[in-house]
Amino acid sequence: MGIRKQEKMILVQKVIDKNIFSSKETFLMKSDSSTMKKMPMELTTKEQLEKVIQLTIEQNGELRTKRSKDKIKLKFRTKKKLYTFKLPIKEAESLIRDLQSKMNVKAF
Repeated sequence: MGIRKQEKMILVQKVIDKNIFSSKETFLMKSDSSTMKKMPMELTTKEQLEKVIQLTIEQNGELRTKRSKDKIKLKFRTKKKLYTFKLPIKEAESLIRDLQSKMNVKAF
């Protein structure tokens, strides 16, 4: 292999590396999924929460709860992903009561 060709390959590799590491999402998409742990997806709106609840019920997933001082973190485990959502204690407790009959709920 000629020197010019090697230099071009190194330059192309640097550009690829720069693009891969430019954002977290791009890095996750271009990396080898078998060697890297996937991060949970945090939900930000109640509409997203409703969709994930339906998805979790359809896939026979489970809900895990983690209580802190002023909030409860809801962790919805589906077949492929883990989704998290934080709610104030009173709202979360009423939602958990409603979901106990529809899915497996565990408190941690």
